Amino acid sequence: MRVSQQIVGTVAVRPLPRNVAEVKRLNVIQQHRGRGFGDRLFRHAVAHAIDTGYGTVGLDTIRNSGPALRLFEKYGFLEIPRYNDNPDADLFMELDLRKTKAGQLASTDEGSVA
Repeated sequence: MRVSQQIVGTVAVRPLPRNVAEVKRLNVIQQHRGRGFGDRLFRHAVAHAIDTGYGTVGLDTIRNSGPALRLFEKYGFLEIPRYNDNPDADLFMELDLRKTKAGQLASTDEGSVA
């Protein structure tokens, strides 16, 4: 995501087995946090998973991630058992795109985040 010509945040989505998309590397630089950029990037990543046909979106994080954790919960992500061997993560979450209203994210995404 850019503000003027400055990149202020990034997000990545990677495929996992069983039709799961994993959100990786959601970051917004410190001086631009609290301005909605993380929400917009995250919504864009989930909308991409929907548009690509994934059934589930997963992620790993740390329990004390504060605003990020609230963001994941806002979109309906639920805690699941550990699914990878990331030694830094202690919380694993997923959103079943077939059972939630997450499909609305695809239509509410505010266009390109670049």
